[in-house]
Amino acid sequence: MALKELLRTAYDRNNIVYHLDDGCMGGGGEKIPFDQSTDRQELRNIYTSYFLHNDSENWRRSVFRYATIIFNQTVAAAVAYVGEHPWLYWHIHGINTFAISAQSMQKTSQKNSKPLDFIFSCAMMHETGHTFGIDFMFPVGCDNILTSRPYHVAYWFFGNYKSCMNYRYTYSILDYSDGSHGLFDYDDWSGLDFSFFEKNW
Repeated sequence: MALKELLRTAYDRNNIVYHLDDGCMGGGGEKIPFDQSTDRQELRNIYTSYFLHNDSENWRRSVFRYATIIFNQTVAAAVAYVGEHPWLYWHIHGINTFAISAQSMQKTSQKNSKPLDFIFSCAMMHETGHTFGIDFMFPVGCDNILTSRPYHVAYWFFGNYKSCMNYRYTYSILDYSDGSHGLFDYDDWSGLDFSFFEKNW
């Protein structure tokens, strides 16, 4: 199943219509110049040039979330942040964009023996979750690096949090949790804040 269909299906199950504008809707899908490694300032320049089209009041800012697929980045395999301020990325209102490293997704696909489309879909759903307000330590099992390490108590402590927002499951579950799995689970779906990505400054 293709990336777009995987994502659409995941959100459809919870009555959320998911559109991914890769150019098929008359916008989006712009190709950016290749860069061996992209830093935060370059991410900001890409966001300003290709998403806002150098217009800080562009209507796209309050309608779309912006995803950038780059070759490699100095930050992480993927990161969500405030487009205008790529250094702001921990539970800050206005998180509306994310960047995903294609090189990292390729390595993860090979390591986990899973299709590349599935790995990309998981990363996109995880990062989109940040634009909905599911973010570092909100809930505690989200973006907690210790939940991905079997030798650490957090791995077992938050094992019931069956969500792609839990690092333990980021590339194995294409879903947010519904909170039905017991102690220390969290209902991501009911807690989605659809206005979290809007700037409030």
